[in-house]
Amino acid sequence: HVRDGAGIVQLLRAGLQVAVISGRQSRAVERRMSELGVTWIRQGVTDKLAALRELLDILGLGPQAVASMGDDTPDLPMFEVARLAIAVADAHPSVKSQAHFITQAAGGQGAVREVCDLILEGQRFEAQRRSQR
Repeated sequence: HVRDGAGIVQLLRAGLQVAVISGRQSRAVERRMSELGVTWIRQGVTDKLAALRELLDILGLGPQAVASMGDDTPDLPMFEVARLAIAVADAHPSVKSQAHFITQAAGGQGAVREVCDLILEGQRFEAQRRSQR
């Protein structure tokens, strides 16, 4: 979706890491993510959890730092370790049942931007809460 890119850029500017782990291969996705500044892109992945663990090892982070977004059963292993598991509105029912949050928008229809806005709002809320202590 056209606004998804702006949301991703906002996350990156806020100092958050953005990664793409996909079972599909798409030059368009790789090109678009590179244009936006996303450097960790893994496509054609059959074991998404292994790819996620690799990323966490590289970044020195734990699963509590992960928000995982998915639409089908290959995403479920990532949901099991992520602090926040997000299903898009048109996700498979088994994915929705394991999600902490389900977007209003379907995949490809602004769901990524919706999640970016949610995360950024959460960051603002947390910063405000800390400043009031």
